Amino acid sequence: LSAHRVTRIVTAPSLARALTELDDAQRLLAHLRWWFVSGEPLKRDVAARIRGVLPQTTLCNLYGSTETMSDVGCAIVGDDALGGVLSIGKAIANCALLVLDER
Repeated sequence: LSAHRVTRIVTAPSLARALTELDDAQRLLAHLRWWFVSGEPLKRDVAARIRGVLPQTTLCNLYGSTETMSDVGCAIVGDDALGGVLSIGKAIANCALLVLDER
């Protein structure tokens, strides 16, 4: 990522956690400007870790059907979101999100 000066990445939150736990994560990931996480729920501690290690990076929590790898919702995770429930965001263009109940 560092050698190729990667500026945008899409990973599962578990991989984001592992990458930000590297000893020299700030240096290795210094070029990242956009980090999209998808495929599993984004936990607050992982979001806080990413925001803390890479404050210059915009963190986007994507939501969609894991089975089809199609994201339909997106929320930018700012420092203000780290104290509460992380949002799955709003529907992207030409999509709709319907929350029917807690199940």
